[in-house]
Amino acid sequence: MKIALVGSLAQVGLALATAVGAWINLLLVVGFAARAGYLELDRLFAQSLAKFVAAGAVLAAALWFAAGFAASHFSVLSSLRDEAALVWLILVGTIVYAGSILLLFGRNWLRSLVRS
Repeated sequence: MKIALVGSLAQVGLALATAVGAWINLLLVVGFAARAGYLELDRLFAQSLAKFVAAGAVLAAALWFAAGFAASHFSVLSSLRDEAALVWLILVGTIVYAGSILLLFGRNWLRSLVRS
């Protein structure tokens, strides 16, 4: 896939092919784990997966709005404009994702994750 996409898309093709390969790898690992009995694809798993997808959607929306804010407010800086925007996006992303995970899963889930 990398050879096929590097010609038309250059570096973006390499990154895209790597991402596709990672997703294929994940699906294969999940499939083999489920077939061997190491992973149960039950209702609890589906609910957790849905919560993580919701947290990802909230994160994406927050970063989209934060990027617009960063573009308009950090444009007045003469230097380190991109670095300041990156720090802003890291802070917003960390706070929003951690908050949404805590809100969706609760503190007990986090405590059980840390203890395990």
